[in-house]
Amino acid sequence: MSIRIDTKDIQNIFDSLTNTFSYVTHNKDSLQVNLSNEQRQLIRNILNGSHKTYKYILFTALASKSVLPNINPVALQANANVTGAYDARSIAHKAVVPFERKFLHNALGGSNEPFLNKPARFPTLSSANAVRKGADKAKLDELVKILPTFNSSDIAQQGVVYAINLLQSKIPVQTNLVNNQNNNSLSPDQIKHLLTDLLSESFGGQILPLVIGTALSISYLPINSNINIIVHPVNESGSSSLEVGDIDVYLENNLFFTVEAKDKEFSQYDINHASDKAFTNNVQTIFFIYGKNIHANIHEIQSSLELAHSKDLLLSVESISAFLDNHLCVPYVITLSQLYCVIQKIIIQANMTDDLKNYIQGYFTTNF
Repeated sequence: MSIRIDTKDIQNIFDSLTNTFSYVTHNKDSLQVNLSNEQRQLIRNILNGSHKTYKYILFTALASKSVLPNINPVALQANANVTGAYDARSIAHKAVVPFERKFLHNALGGSNEPFLNKPARFPTLSSANAVRKGADKAKLDELVKILPTFNSSDIAQQGVVYAINLLQSKIPVQTNLVNNQNNNSLSPDQIKHLLTDLLSESFGGQILPLVIGTALSISYLPINSNINIIVHPVNESGSSSLEVGDIDVYLENNLFFTVEAKDKEFSQYDINHASDKAFTNNVQTIFFIYGKNIHANIHEIQSSLELAHSKDLLLSVESISAFLDNHLCVPYVITLSQLYCVIQKIIIQANMTDDLKNYIQGYFTTNF
């Protein structure tokens, strides 16, 4: 028998998460959580891992069970053939995602519709579900084994407390690094100089999408709050059916344009491949941005532009320097502290490496 989820249930879950966030924030020094070692390890393994969808599945299950005691935490859909089946997707989309945006700075991954990805499109969590071998299969098996042990609202609430405490550690606390005296607005030239400085390192191609995502966030978000900029983990673009480029920009939940970031030598094939992917996904605008010191073949670029034009696809191929010039051409009201916070949010969203995190922290500490 399935459990119907109504708007009141969703509001209650959001309110419970909000209250728990406040409780964890004000009781960090004395926080005690009554969970087994296996339960703690499950939460740590999933939330510290790179599989975004599993993070949302786990957090949604705990948040739902903490308020609605009769739901089955392994259920994903209301039509699942298990007792306590419920519509986990609605709760994820209408309660968890808004809570994450408001309080967690996208620490779960910044997804708009996390349950549209394949791991969440099965009726229930099951070891029989199709999943990639290796780490993904191990995480699925761990969820299937341990998640049912959160079998009461009280235990699930303990899980929510533990999860929020862990996620809070991923939220950048800008005042710990950037001095409060640095609150004057930065000029476009200052922002470009800072972002260009960061490009002196690569970190396996992570810096370029970080810089592009930062520039897009600065230039678009103040104009329209309905824009959502998603920087995907490097080398994982396309791992979800919803990912088109290295960076996807949504306007009111519709894919607005996509960005391909190339931090190594590229050919006409690379440009055409990115364009074809955008075209296949009905995206009319694509930016192909290449990094510093990358050679660009003008003739190949022109050929790709003509091919894109024949498909009514708006393709722009430009260097990161030109891209920054075009997107940082007006004075934005942003302070150094705010800029650092934007960068940190993207680092969390794209699950970037600890080496990169340390590099960014060291750069700001040394220079400011």
